[in-house]
Amino acid sequence: MKCQGLRTLLSLEFKQSPNLVSLPMGLQYVSSLQNLKIWWCPSLIAIPEWISKLISLQSLEIWDCHPLSEQRSSSVYVPRDEEFSEVKQLTFSAKTLKSVMHALLPQLEISLLDPHLGFPHFTAIDSLFCEGLTLPKPTNAGFFQSILPRLVKAVTDTEENLLLFETPAFIDRDKFAWFRDEEFSRQILAGLNPCSIQLVTDWPMKSKLDPKIYGPLETLITTELVEREIRGIMTINEALKSKRLFVLDYHDLLLPYVNKVREVEGSTLYGSSALFFLTKDGTIKPVVIELTRPPTSDKPQWKQVFTPTWDATGCWLWRLAKAHVCAHDIDYPFANDGLILWDAIKQWVSDYVNHYYPEPSLVQSNGELQAWWTEVRTKGHTDKKDEPWWPVLKTPENLIHILTTIIWVTAGHHATVNFRQYMFAGYFPNRPSIARTNMPTENPSDEEFKNFLKKPKVELLKCFLSQIQQPR
Repeated sequence: MKCQGLRTLLSLEFKQSPNLVSLPMGLQYVSSLQNLKIWWCPSLIAIPEWISKLISLQSLEIWDCHPLSEQRSSSVYVPRDEEFSEVKQLTFSAKTLKSVMHALLPQLEISLLDPHLGFPHFTAIDSLFCEGLTLPKPTNAGFFQSILPRLVKAVTDTEENLLLFETPAFIDRDKFAWFRDEEFSRQILAGLNPCSIQLVTDWPMKSKLDPKIYGPLETLITTELVEREIRGIMTINEALKSKRLFVLDYHDLLLPYVNKVREVEGSTLYGSSALFFLTKDGTIKPVVIELTRPPTSDKPQWKQVFTPTWDATGCWLWRLAKAHVCAHDIDYPFANDGLILWDAIKQWVSDYVNHYYPEPSLVQSNGELQAWWTEVRTKGHTDKKDEPWWPVLKTPENLIHILTTIIWVTAGHHATVNFRQYMFAGYFPNRPSIARTNMPTENPSDEEFKNFLKKPKVELLKCFLSQIQQPR
C-alpha cells in the first residue's frame, strides 16, 4: 500500500482484515492523519514505533486484534480482561510521559532557585487543574519532539502547549469538600486506606512502646475531653459498650521513625492517634487528634491534642493536625500485604478442600469436579484450551492451588489493579504524601508563632508539598 501521495488524509480505517500482519510502512509519511481505527485484524502483531511520526494523530482505536490485546508473559497466561490492551498501553504511556514532562520542564527554573518553594495560595494549586502549565516548545529532534505535541493536543485544544492535571471527581463536584470534617471522616472509612480504623476496646488508650526511649505512655485523650466533644450524648463507658468509639492509630507504628524522618530536610513526622465517634445517623465524626514527638537529644517528649472548634486559631490548628494525619494514612494495604492475603486465602481453601477430599483419589475420581475444570479450560478460554501450561487437577494440592489463584485474582488482585488512587490523592491537599513542617505549637519561637497567628493559611500551605514535589 503506497501512502506517500495521501498528504491530506484525515481518517483511515482498517476493518475485518484477517491477513493484515503489519501496518503499511508508507503510512508513517501521512503527517495529516488525525484518526486511525483498526477493527478485527487478528493477525496484526504490533503497533510500529514509527507511529510517533504521525504528529497530527489524535485518536487511535483498536478492537478485536487478539495479539495486541492478549499475550503471554513468560509462561503465565494473562486473560484479555487482565492484560492492558494496546489502547490502554498507549494511554498509560502518554500519562506517564505527561507526568514526567509535568515534573521536569515547567518546574526546572523553580528547582534551580528554591526546591522547597511552596504554593503561595490555594488558587495556585487550583490553577494546576483549571489553567494548566505552559510547556516550552521542543527544540531537539527525535521522539519527544514528535510525540509531545500530540500529548498536549490530547490535553487541550488551545494554541499553546498546555499541560493539565485531571480534576478528581469529588473535587470537581465540591472544591472545598476536602476541607470539611465530614469528608475527612468519610475517607477514613471509604478512601485510600479503609483498613486501618479500629474499634476502641481498651480505655484509657495507652502506648505499648518503651517509655525509657519514647517517653511517657499515657495519652492526653482523657475521658473528660471525649465526653465534652461528643456533647454529653453518652458517657465514655456507654460509648465503649455500644461500640461507638473508633481510632485511627499510627502512634506506636510511626513514633520510632519520627526523629529519623526529621533528619531529612523538608520532612517531618509525628506519631498520631485520631478518635472518631459513631453518630446516630450512622456516620462517624472526628473527636480529637493527638500528635506526639518522642524525646530528642536535647528535648523531652512533646505531645498535644487538637479538637474541632469555632475559635479561629484552634480551627487552623485542627486543620493542620488533620493534614498530618492524612499524610500518615495513604498507604494502600494490599500493596505490601498481598502475600499475607494470599496465605490467608490458601489456608482457608486448604482447610475446606482437605475436609471434603481427605484422599487424593477423591479429586481425580470426582466427575463433577473434573467436568468443571474442563469447562474452565475449554469453554472459559476457548482460544487457549490446548496450551500446555494449564495446571492438572489430580490431587487436593492441585485443587487448592487452582482455587486459591481464582479467589486471589477476583479479590486482592482486582482490588490492586483497579485501585483508583488518583481519585483521592490527585488533589494533594486532600491526601498529602508527606508533611513538611511541624505544628506551630511545637516549641515555636515567638516570631514563628506570631507569623502563624497572623497568616495561618500560609502555615498550612507550607505544610503541604512544595511546587517541585507536587508534580512528582
